[in-house]
Amino acid sequence: MKLNDPQAIKIAKIAYKKQPDSANIADTYGTILVWNNQMDKGLQLLKQSVKLDPNNKNTQFHLAKAYYLQGSIDESLVILKKITQGKDSFVERTAAVKLVQQLEE
Repeated sequence: MKLNDPQAIKIAKIAYKKQPDSANIADTYGTILVWNNQMDKGLQLLKQSVKLDPNNKNTQFHLAKAYYLQGSIDESLVILKKITQGKDSFVERTAAVKLVQQLEE
């Protein structure tokens, strides 16, 4: 996905078909779809990912970012503020904090 490889969607779709209950696979596939302007299906998968693993702040960030890209700023901010409260560390924390600051300006 990060290399803009057109095969990314195909590979993620195959993985999702094999393991639809995997939060990480749903997150990856959903994120790839969002970045490829397939917002509705991408959001659906990202919501599923968060539902499957509600404590994963990285997948919550991906959902918040998708909401942001869709223009749903309020929904994005609710998630971002929730995941950036406290001192919990997660991979996407810096990006989440920056996005909160950007949206609150």
